Order: sequence, then structure tokens, then C-alpha cells
Amino acid sequence: YNPRGVVCSKNPAEGKTIFQAFPDLVDLNVVGRLDKESEGLLLLSNDGVVTAAVTGKNHLVEKEYKVTAREPVSSGQLKKMESGVALDGRKTLPARAKRLGPNSFSLIISEGRHHQVRRMADFMRLTIHRLIRVRIGSVTLAGLTPGKSRALDREEVAALKSVKTSCVG
Repeated sequence: YNPRGVVCSKNPAEGKTIFQAFPDLVDLNVVGRLDKESEGLLLLSNDGVVTAAVTGKNHLVEKEYKVTAREPVSSGQLKKMESGVALDGRKTLPARAKRLGPNSFSLIISEGRHHQVRRMADFMRLTIHRLIRVRIGSVTLAGLTPGKSRALDREEVAALKSVKTSCVG
């Protein structure tokens, strides 16, 4: 569980790094970064197949986020995020959004563009107060608190590796 304020980098000039928080994992690589103001599930791995499945060009592994905004979130905003919004002149893939409260929602995406969830919220004129990644594929934060980690079991690794990737021809 990557705490808020910790950077997904090996460069201490950027601030406290994930590898300072977890020094025993320094030989692994970050799989799908979180920005410094976000928190939640972060995978570290030395397995190239897992890394490609989660972050590769044609990856389809779902990532789920819980988002709390400063403003109330409308049904129209959720529907628009589901259908996709234009980022960098290209529409995002369809997503799944669900209201959790007046100012909060979950968002499930399968792509991982740079700061995608924050940029989608910004497009909808929502100011993110808190952003937590709670799931990557079938791997969840269950039982973890900020700053804690656990090893994936064989079934979780196999599930990440088995996700079909799209073919772009």
C-alpha cells in the first residue's frame, strides 16, 4: 500500500521514494506508477510478463480507483467518464463509474495514461481531494494499510499473466 506523499521512483531528489519506504524491495521495478498525491495499490515486480500485462501498450488489466472530489459528482459526469473523454486529442477507452457518495465514486479503467484518473476528473471540472487505487486485476488492497506490503500468491501472478491483450494491426 503506497502511502500518499511517496513517489514511485528510485530518485530521492523527487521526495521520499517507494524504495525508501520498502528498502527490502529495492531490486524490483514499479509496475504502474501512482503520482505523489495518490495512494493505494502498487505492484513491484521483476517479472517482465506481469509488467507488460499491466502496463504494456495493449494491456487490458483493470485498475480500480476510489475518488473523493471536493465538489458533488453528478450522474451526467459519471456517464461521461464511462463513455470516454478526450485526453491529448484521443478519447479514453470506456470505463465503469459508480457513485459511492455525494462527492465520491469508483472508476474502473483498463488503460493507464499519464495521470488519467486525475485528468478525467479535471475534464469533468472535479477537484480530486483523495485518490486511492484499490485494485489491479484481481489483486486488491484487502488487509493492507498505508506502508504495508505483501507478496502476491501464485494464483494472483497467474491471473495477471493470463489477461488477454488487444491486438492492434
